[in-house]
Amino acid sequence: MDRLTKAAIATGASAVLLLGGATTMAYWTASSSASGGTALVSGMLSATGYNCGGWTYADNTPVTSAGIVPGDTVTAICSVSVTGSGDHLYVSGAITAPVLGSTATVESDTLTIVTTTGLGMPANGAVFNSSDSTVDMSASTGAVPLTVTVTVTYPYGETGSAGPAAAIPIIDLSSSVTLTVTQIDPSTETTP
Repeated sequence: MDRLTKAAIATGASAVLLLGGATTMAYWTASSSASGGTALVSGMLSATGYNCGGWTYADNTPVTSAGIVPGDTVTAICSVSVTGSGDHLYVSGAITAPVLGSTATVESDTLTIVTTTGLGMPANGAVFNSSDSTVDMSASTGAVPLTVTVTVTYPYGETGSAGPAAAIPIIDLSSSVTLTVTQIDPSTETTP
């Protein structure tokens, strides 16, 4: 290789090295501790202290061990203490065990069963929506008594048998009962 070729190769290599050095990235950084922000936390929902009162007639007299007969309507009010927090927390209550259907039978007679959710007092900021029996817990400031009322109607005048020879159990709310509080999808709720 002649001297001129060697000089040209050396000059080219030098140019590549210089260009490579000219394209290195240089940048500065700075950082600061965050202030003024807030932590994001989840809401909560808990239910304690389930209690179910005895069966009563419309005039609040208790149902005796003698039982109900055609023409009677009786209610039992079950309650649970609900604590919850969340910007859009709507709940409803239901007795989930035993599973309550909409009817029961005594011999050939059909009795109707209706359950409704309610809000006891003090409401502690919770708001009851009567249009769909839900409770808005968003503004609650403490435990809220949620009620589920069970109403059983034994219609009079339905053609049936002469009556049962022995007492027949209809609903037992005295043991192994579960009252479940369920969050409702906030996108489906309307302001009461």
